[in-house]
Amino acid sequence: MSGLIAKYCIVGSGLETHRSFPFTKHSHGFQPSAVMAGFDCINYPPIIETSECKLALELSRPAGGKISFHLFHESRPELKIIDMVYIEPFPKKFALHMALSYEGTYNLIVFANHEGCNDFRTTFASFLINNTCNQRASFFADPHSWGMHSHEHPVKCVDNCGSTIHAPCGEGSITFTSPRNRGEEIDFELYSPGKRGTWKEVTGFREWVFAEYIDSKEELRMVKIDFRIPLKGFFKFVLFYGTKSVGRWLVSCPKGFEGPLYPVREGLWGPDCKMTEELKLKFSQPARFSALDGKAEFTVTVPQAMSKWRVFAELNDSEGPKLIMRQKDVFLSRKHLSEESSMVYTFYIDLPDSVSTAILTVLIGQENHSDQKIIWTHNHGYWLVTATDS
Repeated sequence: MSGLIAKYCIVGSGLETHRSFPFTKHSHGFQPSAVMAGFDCINYPPIIETSECKLALELSRPAGGKISFHLFHESRPELKIIDMVYIEPFPKKFALHMALSYEGTYNLIVFANHEGCNDFRTTFASFLINNTCNQRASFFADPHSWGMHSHEHPVKCVDNCGSTIHAPCGEGSITFTSPRNRGEEIDFELYSPGKRGTWKEVTGFREWVFAEYIDSKEELRMVKIDFRIPLKGFFKFVLFYGTKSVGRWLVSCPKGFEGPLYPVREGLWGPDCKMTEELKLKFSQPARFSALDGKAEFTVTVPQAMSKWRVFAELNDSEGPKLIMRQKDVFLSRKHLSEESSMVYTFYIDLPDSVSTAILTVLIGQENHSDQKIIWTHNHGYWLVTATDS
């Protein structure tokens, strides 16, 4: 049924003039077809009045639904703005985070698809945003997707279903699982905003990030990544599995971390994956552990079948890095015990009073049958030791 229902004549009074709404061929709000498909706006009406330079629209979505957007400002209504919005996906909704860097009226057009529809050319919603804030918003993004990449890969994020890592006082974390016995290591990079939607690698970012091997359960290897970011702002964290990028996250840091940063490490802290997954070595301490009054024990358990293998260690000052002790030094001694099914190496650590944090390096070698010399492998493990007072 269609037809004319009523006509209204609107008469204004007073001499004050107002800007007219920008021309758009679409009605504002979600189209009926979008609502029927399961899309809707949760927290804002179609016409939005705001005095804040930051805005976040929450949009519900059906299973498998995806969105894209175009954002325009009244000053240049034909120019798409790409560095003021990023999309944060959640299981049942999207959050569109916007940094409205200019005062005036914006037109946000949302395109969407859902299961059975792969066409992003259909406009599903349009929002009119009138911003009265004239402060420059400190926000950076680009139009590519955030969070875990949609292409096939075995890495899973277990504690962050969105695409933002929140670091309220410079500290935040994210945890991943990857398959065991695949021979691929997790690595990462950290970027800061460059010019207009671009990113540049953070110099010395390894001091900001502590990536540690936690545990292997069933067929999965778990890695936790902690952040200590000394600067306020937004950053891009990119995760790699082997040489392939598997995801990227926006790190939100409203206040910089004020304490000491991490020692530089080019990979994961803790044992090399071959040590635990192929050689079946067991270690008594996590990747970070404390030495009460500078003293601690570190135990490595080796299967009896590896009787020709030897375990060695050395300790370095994390702030130097200055070599504190080698295998032979008095600060680090080794005790070798034989059990029925394994051999146990216990290292006794005694940090000098002048050292607050140290890096323990554990490596393995195999004894040569002919001359009994040790043939070193490339498998190392790294642990961070922190002295604490009793």
